Amino acid sequence: MSHLHPGSRTCPLSAGERRVIYAPAGSRWVVARGEAELIEAPRWLGERIVHVGQILRGDATYRVEQAGWVTLYARVDSVLVCVEAATAASWLRAAWRIIRSTRRALAPA
Repeated sequence: MSHLHPGSRTCPLSAGERRVIYAPAGSRWVVARGEAELIEAPRWLGERIVHVGQILRGDATYRVEQAGWVTLYARVDSVLVCVEAATAASWLRAAWRIIRSTRRALAPA
């Protein structure tokens, strides 16, 4: 994964390591290497708190439905990549970067 989405971040985890990370709604988690468990932020179901989790192996992908703090637990040495969903703001930032770099390239020296 040498060319990652601009809104992505890589999380290397050692075997047995547990990390809590904020995940925006609609973000996708991809296992680049290893095996890990992803547990979403707790949700209310009736009058009970429920934890939604998924074990990710190989090139598995998981989409987080609601924004919140997710728990990542590596069963073996793993690398996970979080690709955030594109928003209007992210598109505008990308467009502005292109416009700004083009203006600099075309500006007289």
